[in-house]
Amino acid sequence: MMRRSLGILIWILLPCMAGSIGFGIASGFIKRQWAIHVESVPIVEFPARIDLGEHEEGEVVNAYFSITNRGKGELTIDQIRTSCSCLGLEKEVDGKFVRVESLRLKAKEAADLTLRISVRGPAGLSSWNRFWFHTNDVTCPEGMIEVFISRVKGGIKSTPVSIVFGNVCIGEKPRQVVNIFDSAPRSRKLNRVISSNPRRVTLRSLPLDTGSDKHEDSSLGTLLARVEILLSTKESGRIDESLHVYLDDDDQTFHAISVTGQISDIVESMPSTLVLPRSSNQSPLYSGNCLCRAIKGEPLTITIEFVPPNFKVVLIPIEGSPHMRLVRIEYLCPPRKESLSHLPHLSAVRLHAKVGNQNKRFEIPVIVRSERSL
Repeated sequence: MMRRSLGILIWILLPCMAGSIGFGIASGFIKRQWAIHVESVPIVEFPARIDLGEHEEGEVVNAYFSITNRGKGELTIDQIRTSCSCLGLEKEVDGKFVRVESLRLKAKEAADLTLRISVRGPAGLSSWNRFWFHTNDVTCPEGMIEVFISRVKGGIKSTPVSIVFGNVCIGEKPRQVVNIFDSAPRSRKLNRVISSNPRRVTLRSLPLDTGSDKHEDSSLGTLLARVEILLSTKESGRIDESLHVYLDDDDQTFHAISVTGQISDIVESMPSTLVLPRSSNQSPLYSGNCLCRAIKGEPLTITIEFVPPNFKVVLIPIEGSPHMRLVRIEYLCPPRKESLSHLPHLSAVRLHAKVGNQNKRFEIPVIVRSERSL
């Protein structure tokens, strides 16, 4: 009786075992396990899907994950592609995100990566994007990760979409106004709007110009706020900031509106520093030109205030361009090769610029170096 039961059990188990072995071979599982434990080859491991939950339309979301080499050989990842330009693969280096084009991982090494996605899609629906890459893992030559957003919440929109100030002179008081809308199906309240850098960009709330109604309905949604943006122009430099819009007392989710521009002096010199001598086919040249121009395109007047010893400066007008002047600087005492101990030598030509009612003193540094450095 026991022999008969044992025989029946064997006949039941054999098809199951055969099916399991067949599935393992067909799916590559057995080949993969053999490679992991026996062969000196790379084996890639990564999440097939990343679920980010609910997010605001237009919000930039970071999906953190790792790619690991479980094998014994070096893993190569390249040919990275995404289903949408709104998705990018990056790696954090010294606190900054750097775009990744390829990876090399040693045996048992892992790389912490970030998929940065700008949320898009109709409000109330789900959204997904895909990210593909090629590997030298023979058991998985093509990898794919799906990034899933379970629901796109109604997005914050603005007019204009971004705040661009362009080139602004020191001392000016530029201002722009942005209207902020909410296209969510249900009504939401504005918590606050803050500047990413209040020292450079300050904000002032303006009343909603909507007559008797508290909110304005438009194709963009419900008008939540009108905000005046003011730039601090005490210092020159690049403006690359943003406005952060928070809703419904949710400090974890915000919409960013970029604010860009450049704060400059009324006049600029190109190049800002002159290095002599310059190389040529014949002999080193101990003279050079700097183009000075008024930022706003107004007529420019330049006068010379100071010329260092052994230098000569000539101001040359440019026909048809009253907002520009050419400053020619020449070093009159080219050093002999046996007398180079005083090089490199730094001097500066001081000039005075007048643009309209504005005056500006500025310098053009001049570095005289050895001919050996050419």
